[in-house]
Amino acid sequence: MKNVKKIYKSVLIILVIISCTDNRDLGFLEEVVLPSNISALFDITQDNSGLVTITPSGEGASTFEIGLGDSSESVRITSGESIENIYTEGSYDVSITAFNIVGDSAQVNQQLVVSFQAPQNLEVVIENDASTSKQVNISATADFATSYEFYSGETGIDQPVATANIGDGISYDYETPGIYSVKIVAKGGAIETTEYTEDFEVTEIVFPLSSAPTPPNRNDVDVVSIFSDVYTDETLNELPTTWSSTNFEEANINSDNIWKLTSLDFLGIVTNYDAGIDLSEMEKMHIDYWVPEGTTNELFVKIVNTVDGGEDLESLGATTGGSWQSIELDITAFDGGDLANKEKIT
Repeated sequence: MKNVKKIYKSVLIILVIISCTDNRDLGFLEEVVLPSNISALFDITQDNSGLVTITPSGEGASTFEIGLGDSSESVRITSGESIENIYTEGSYDVSITAFNIVGDSAQVNQQLVVSFQAPQNLEVVIENDASTSKQVNISATADFATSYEFYSGETGIDQPVATANIGDGISYDYETPGIYSVKIVAKGGAIETTEYTEDFEVTEIVFPLSSAPTPPNRNDVDVVSIFSDVYTDETLNELPTTWSSTNFEEANINSDNIWKLTSLDFLGIVTNYDAGIDLSEMEKMHIDYWVPEGTTNELFVKIVNTVDGGEDLESLGATTGGSWQSIELDITAFDGGDLANKEKIT
């Protein structure tokens, strides 16, 4: 029995010692103070990406909960850590809630201002297109820019008329030539934009830039040529006639001869008043013409027999501007007029 009593005494002593030790270990928690001097360091990158690194601090804080101030969810981190978030330009109310080791918290709000650099070093090139009449080609480059807008300077048209990524080109067609106050607006992440303005003259191409296409080759004996660099031309009595109402001049493109007609109304050509030329064995009449883009006036060709009498007028079809048109008229089409014959066409 003595041994049993001793065991009970030992157990009692051990329990007392353990109980006293637990009370001493937990007692200090009652003295933990709330976190203080809470703040956050904002590190904003300067590349207009909107990336911000947030590093909270506070005395007596072991963890932090960061309210980012935008639509993102709050983030919890331990003391000494940082978080990253991408913002658009603007002001944000960031909350920093600091927790001590027992979970008690204190909160402060701190304003974050994110501002981007406006586009810089804007360079703009505006040129008339070399081959398309009244078409303007625009390109723009700039630092800290992602896109640009083109304002054509036209009245009665919603502006801007076109938008492109910075560095990409824009081609814009004007209705009429003239001088326009154009504007380029470069845009990036910043609210502020950068502008370029210029009074630019839009030009109309009124003269072909390339030679007419080469028609199918034919034997010289099978051709009656009025105007050609390939075949032997008929001798003309008058070009233009005195009663013509069109400005006429000879010109050339790439060493190919052409007739340039301005203020076009009527151009008369006389081959041979005395005998005329014989077209009775001909099958086709070939004509190449070029008129400025937008021209819709119908063009006609008339053949006249002043020896035996009569004439006939035929259309060249729907007029197409801005490019060479090669027309092949069937000679039989002229049979519908009052020509006495096609053997003495003057």
